[in-house]
Order: sequence, then structure tokens, then C-alpha cells
Amino acid sequence: MGGSNLGCPAACLFPEASSAPPTPKGGWQQGYRDRTELEGNWAEGRCAWRALRGHRDYIRCAQLAGGVLATCSGSYMHTDCSIRLWDVASGSCMEHLKGHAGPIWSMHWDGRRVASCDDEGGVRVWDPQSHRVGVSTALAHFSLKSLGMDATQLVVGGEAGALALWSLADVQRALDDAQQTHDPVPGGEGGDEDEGEGGAGGAEPRRLPSWQAVDLEGGDAGLLPSLGRAPQQPAGLPLADISCLQVDCGLCATGEAPAGAGAGPSVDGVVRLWGTDGDELEHRGDLAGHGRGVSTLSFQHSTGWLVAGSGVGTLRLWDLGRATQLRELSGHTADVLCHQQAGARLASGSADRTVRLWDLRAGDSKAQHVLPLGSFPYSMQMDDRRLAVGCANGMVQLLDLRCLGSTKSGSAGSGGNERSGGSRLRAHVVLPAHRERVWALALSDSQLISASLDSSVLVRSFSPADLGAAGCRRGWQQDGGDVDGSSSEEEGGSAIDDEDGSSSVGEGEGEAVSEEAAGEEASDSGSGSEDEAEEEDSGAMSVGIGPSDGELDSAYAGSDEEGSGSDDEPAVAA
Repeated sequence: MGGSNLGCPAACLFPEASSAPPTPKGGWQQGYRDRTELEGNWAEGRCAWRALRGHRDYIRCAQLAGGVLATCSGSYMHTDCSIRLWDVASGSCMEHLKGHAGPIWSMHWDGRRVASCDDEGGVRVWDPQSHRVGVSTALAHFSLKSLGMDATQLVVGGEAGALALWSLADVQRALDDAQQTHDPVPGGEGGDEDEGEGGAGGAEPRRLPSWQAVDLEGGDAGLLPSLGRAPQQPAGLPLADISCLQVDCGLCATGEAPAGAGAGPSVDGVVRLWGTDGDELEHRGDLAGHGRGVSTLSFQHSTGWLVAGSGVGTLRLWDLGRATQLRELSGHTADVLCHQQAGARLASGSADRTVRLWDLRAGDSKAQHVLPLGSFPYSMQMDDRRLAVGCANGMVQLLDLRCLGSTKSGSAGSGGNERSGGSRLRAHVVLPAHRERVWALALSDSQLISASLDSSVLVRSFSPADLGAAGCRRGWQQDGGDVDGSSSEEEGGSAIDDEDGSSSVGEGEGEAVSEEAAGEEASDSGSGSEDEAEEEDSGAMSVGIGPSDGELDSAYAGSDEEGSGSDDEPAVAA
């Protein structure tokens, strides 16, 4: 969740992929065979996939915990400002959380509760167990675009330096103590009268539960957040917006972007450090020097390092204990759009259409490896095995991190050269995914989930069991998706559409591609209307390498002020 809080949040440092699956019943021999086949599937892009249909607007975040996926959507068109919880195994929508008055810019799902904030200053904490949602309007006059949550505290930030902290224990107590004045009825807060949701395989539509709203500030709750108060700004300068933040174990870090579109490279961006002991925000110091604002942010207590990306393409590595800069990481030539930090490994994506990989222990200011993408990277997830990058052209590019030692330097192409200080890489696998930019990714040991501004969510499983259940065999070729997302005819695979068009089944494998192929841009935009998108909301299942051109036609059509996913201008998280 590193990177900005829009789709690539900083707090999700160790995705679920870092934990190995349990040993199968067949013993270690079967476990070894399954692991070998699983890694082979990842290496060749061979997977089963399912499209999760239901959202009708830009999807901003996607987070996976305990087999349940949370996604949120919204734009200034206000078509669908809601959150959905999905059972990834069945593809069915478990909960539809409605009630936000504006676009949901940031969300956190930890497997127990969902916290979310919107453009109208609304903050909500959803408890799926009791079906009660805590509603706060303490920051109602601010657009809130950053949210962080750990096991005990929730922090939200937004425009003009707005910053507030809630104790999750106090919020949960308010939800538990709320007196339910009436039985929730379908169609109430966060529910649907007839959602039309069914599981994969044509299950009967079912009604989703409604939610009881609990006013956190009013009534018996009387729960007011702790507000952060930044140092006084110099005369004549507006308060800076909080562009990204993270909270963890008594420390909160916020990144600020200068207010106003005219802020140049000389305008400084600041990382502010806050103590959160006693559920109060206490300003502890500033880390300055980030030109054109702070665009991405993450820190780890285990290493004592904080990494912040800037609008001028540099990243700065800080020692949290001493609040001193260790070094500046240079090489990117445009805004840093996202990053992931895990231990001593750092991956950063930039509007210069490259991803750079850094070893923070090496003491070098240059990247060890450079991956040219041919497209803007808007999201990434990384574990100890692989890196997934979501791009503006709708593709997801995979890189096997265990092969970096044997990677040879290239000599041509954009992004990597001798001056960059790193070896030039190729994406191991490029997967067709969406018609618009991939704004959010979630990664587990056997699954890759992508969500896009085209309102679609795609779940890919590389598990041998899932491929076997879909009738796929090793060595079958891709059908239904070239690198640019168009249909292709290849031997060994087939796509089968049911008569009612509700599901399709195919099988295939991805392919390693060159930088030239990886750089091809998807030119078409989604053509489905809002009503068509609603008709697709059935949990229909598909299997194969990825959606074909026709299967992407049900994606959300249209654009808002933020652009329609074209690769002309990068949208910085702030």
C-alpha cells in the first residue's frame, strides 16, 4: 500500500507472497513438485484468471488479506463511490460498502476491518462482523487523499495539511456500544436491495447485507480525533497538501506536496515525523529537501530507514533514529510515481518509463538494475521472488528478482544506459490485463490481482491446482491476448463463450517479451455503458491467460478530469 497511497500504498511492505504455502498432503515430494510447477507457471505467465465485475468507476485500491480482496472506486463523475469485498476463491462479491459522498481516494483492509476516506472529507471504518460503520466528519472541509492504518491506529491526511488520528480500540468500542434502533433492511447504508450477485457457475442472485451507521463524533460515542498541527508556514505560502503517509508502531510520517499547480523544482517538499503515543499526534521533526514535493513514502522499523520519492525524480534515504539523510538516490529523469521497499531492496517507478532496483546496503547512489517499461508505471508489488508492475497501457509486467545476478547489460533503448549506473533488464513476462492504466496490484504466493481505471478487476492464479481444475495442461499456448491485448490465433488453446455470454474458458501461457513489445501502448478505451457494467455484475468466471479484446469491452467508458488512462501525462499521486 511503497509508494503513494493511491493504488500503491506505502504501508504494505511485506505482501502475502512472502509466506510459503503449507506442505500438501502428499508429503515433501509432492510439495516440491507443486512448488516447481508453480514457479514454472510464474516464469512462463501460465495462469487461470477470473474477472470480478461490479464496479462502475475508476478503481483506486486493491488489497488482499486472508483470501478476501477489498477494492474501492470513485472519480469526480461520482458514478460508483463504493467499496467491495470479494471472496477470491469463488469470485463472488461478499459485501458492497456504500455511503461515501465522494470519490474514495485511499483505503486500508487488514482482514478484520476496512478504513476509507474520500474527496468530501468523509472517513469511515467498516466492521464486517457487526455490519456497523463508524462515520467521521471531523475533516469535512478537506479533500482526503492519504490514509494509513496499523494494528492500533488510523491516520488520515489531505489538503491544506489536514491530519487526524483515531484510536482503533476507541472506534471499535463505539461500534460495539452502538444501540441498533432497527433491523437493517436491504438497500440501507452500504447494502443493496437486489445486488444480483452470484457465485461463479451461475448461482442464484443473493441479497447483500446492509450496514448500520454510527456517528463517531456525535451521540454517545463522542469520539474526536487527535489533530496534527504542523509548524507555521512562511508568510505568503499556502499550507501544503499531504500527498502520502504511513503509520506504524508509534510513528507517523507524512509527505507534503506544495499547494498550487505552479510549484517548480526549487519548491521544497517536506517529510514530517509525528509521534503517536497516547493516541495523540506530536510533531517531532522534518526531513526537508525533496524537490517539487514528496510523491511516495515508506519506512521500516526493522532497518530504521525511510525512503521518500520526489517530483524531480530523486529518492532520499533517511536514518529515522538520527533524522539524517544517508544518501540521495539518483537516476530517474522524471517524477517518482511509486515505490516498494522490502528490507534492503527498493524498487522505484518513474514517469521516465523505467523501474529501477536499488540495494540500500550497497552505499551507492545509483541503481543496480534498470527495467525499461515503455509506459508509465502506476503501481507495483514486490516480494522476495518477483516484482509486478502495473502500467499506463493496461499491461502488468513481471520480473523474477532471483535472476538479477545473471542479467546482462543492454546497450540500446530508452531508460537504461551506461550513465544510469545499472544493468538493463527485460521484463520476464508481460501480461495483457486492462484497457486503462493499472492503478492497483495485490500479490500473493500464487495469485496476482490487478485493478484499473477501466473499472475491472482481474485475478490471476498460477497455482497448478487451479490450472488443473480449469482443464489446462503445461505447454498449451496463449489464446485471447497479445501483448497489446488483442486477440490472436495460436495452436493449442481455445476460448469458449457460453451462450449467455456470462463466462468464457480458455487456457494458455504468457510469453517473455522484448522492450520494444513491452512498450506498445493499448489504444482502445472501454466501450461499455454504466448499465452494461451493471449487467456484468454476476461473478462470472473466465479462465486463461487474460481477457481478450472483446472481453474488455464491458469496461467502464468515459473519462474525468484526471484523464482517461492515456500515456500522455503521468498523474502524480498528490
